[in-house]
Amino acid sequence: MTKNKANTLPYLEIQITDSCNLKCKGCSHLAGMFPADQHIPIEHFKADLERMQALFPVIEKIRLLGGEPFLIPDLEDYCRAARSAYPDADIRIVTNGLLCLKCSKELYAVLRELHIGIDVSMYPPTIRIQDQLTALFEVEGVDHKLTAPITRFAKRIDLSGSSDIHSTFWQCDSKWCSFLREGQLCVCPAPYFLKQLAERYQLSVQAESGIIPIHETALTPEQIKDFLNTPNQVCRYCTEMVFFDWKVNQKYDLSDWIIEKGK
Repeated sequence: MTKNKANTLPYLEIQITDSCNLKCKGCSHLAGMFPADQHIPIEHFKADLERMQALFPVIEKIRLLGGEPFLIPDLEDYCRAARSAYPDADIRIVTNGLLCLKCSKELYAVLRELHIGIDVSMYPPTIRIQDQLTALFEVEGVDHKLTAPITRFAKRIDLSGSSDIHSTFWQCDSKWCSFLREGQLCVCPAPYFLKQLAERYQLSVQAESGIIPIHETALTPEQIKDFLNTPNQVCRYCTEMVFFDWKVNQKYDLSDWIIEKGK
């Protein structure tokens, strides 16, 4: 496939499960709030890939994430579908690594066959098994990357919506992190999960401006790329990050994600 500006998307994150085996306080994907088996149906995943392929025959980098992807019993089916749709893409699974020691040799064989790598987010529980993970991946011949230790999380949502969208967008680390979940393509993960928070906590916010329904849109690929690369009204809900120590949450509260100005 010949690459050009119209048919190429540089990067896409695809959420394939909402469920997670960690309950991190302030998780930006709200993982841990969902049942252990709330995975995106494989038929929906394949339909999204087919639609994205029609819009963007070339996606250079694809990240399959959650939640925790290794909770999905038939994860290899998602991997095969992604590789079939995008044979030349750099495809990697993003994981907390805690289930990797229990995965079958057959699954690792599929990852080798499909040239799909693993990116491990090194949270404190994962740091404790770092040597075991590294040894496992090397034995199984699976390409892997470990992040630097993650000992802090951050929240940055300001419900007042008073941030300047242009400065917020251009200063944001997630501005090139296009995100897809069940037919909803977002400028970054924030619009989708802000929408979920609004529904759960009955918040008066408008997150839809940052979301394109790919199966319904009449936008051209070039227009979609302009949308993804332009400051959006949903950016007004993001503000300067407030950091806190990583911890596992026993009970969620809206304050895990929301910054109350003046406090």
